[in-house]
Amino acid sequence: MTKEKNVGIEILRSLMCLGVIGVHFAHSGFPVSVTRNLPVPIFMFLSFFLCGNKILGSNKSDLARRLRRILLPYFLWPFFYMYGYSVAQQLFHTSNPTFNNLSSFELQLLTGCAFAAHFWFLWDLAFFTLVVYGIGKLKEIKKLNRGFVKIGGGISIIVFSIFMQYSLLNWNIFGNLPYEFRYPFGRICEMIPFAVGGLYFSKIGIPARYKNIRLGIALSFMGLFFVLSVFDIPRPSKGFGYSGIGLMLQTWFLAAFFIIFPFEILLPDRMRSSVILISRYTMGIYCCHMFVGHYIDEMCRIKGFDFHCSFVKSLLIYIICWFLCRLISRIPFKLCKQMVI
Repeated sequence: MTKEKNVGIEILRSLMCLGVIGVHFAHSGFPVSVTRNLPVPIFMFLSFFLCGNKILGSNKSDLARRLRRILLPYFLWPFFYMYGYSVAQQLFHTSNPTFNNLSSFELQLLTGCAFAAHFWFLWDLAFFTLVVYGIGKLKEIKKLNRGFVKIGGGISIIVFSIFMQYSLLNWNIFGNLPYEFRYPFGRICEMIPFAVGGLYFSKIGIPARYKNIRLGIALSFMGLFFVLSVFDIPRPSKGFGYSGIGLMLQTWFLAAFFIIFPFEILLPDRMRSSVILISRYTMGIYCCHMFVGHYIDEMCRIKGFDFHCSFVKSLLIYIICWFLCRLISRIPFKLCKQMVI
């Protein structure tokens, strides 16, 4: 079961990408009613589950490859947004503030949170990547007892993050900052449990003696996820959208289910190939979905059309984004492919 071709991970990535679209454009109903705030934490968890150990190994080539994958979309897509929104102003004669507020382009590139505010995630992802690489480079860390680093160190960091959230210190520090800085900085503390969880789950894995009961372990994690869905753990009274112990545990349990569940055994080869193809452009879909979604909203407004099914709207945006990303990936320039994959 390789992490790179784990079918469960590919399924989860596609579902969470659809969930992100639902949160931004469907607002209610499926998939929002199911995924809620889970997509971004899941992405952070999976990112460090898949790549965290390579970065922690302090290999410069792994770090460069990782940062290139994050920062190229981060810096290139805003130019498409700027041009696309400018075209929208002329095409739709709109007063939509999303299309009209392009004066903050420099802030978009600086913090990832202006007219394409969802790029804050890539900003935080790059930040955590550098932090993990820095930890790997510290000689003092390498001399510490491995058991402490694997268990005690991770628990300590997570406890600190939870304390900052529930004591409202995190909110008090960042809550009054300008919009463009508030969320990238405020969400660093909230993302810590997901990044650390992914990194340490990758290190621990499934002991060999338990691999014969993968199905039972996976279903146990899913059961715990549903228990937390019914009996919600109170969240901090103020936060930046991803705070609380309940969300942390739900993210861990749901990700663990999809990582462990033996999809590669239960699904036929053709279906596994289809899943991998569908999830191939998750990065590109995440980056361009706001652009595509706003265009669809404006066209529907002009035609007087309203989506009565939030799932259909989310799925339509996903499909259009997928084909757009596939088209971009076929452009014979390496940078184009790196924008979407």
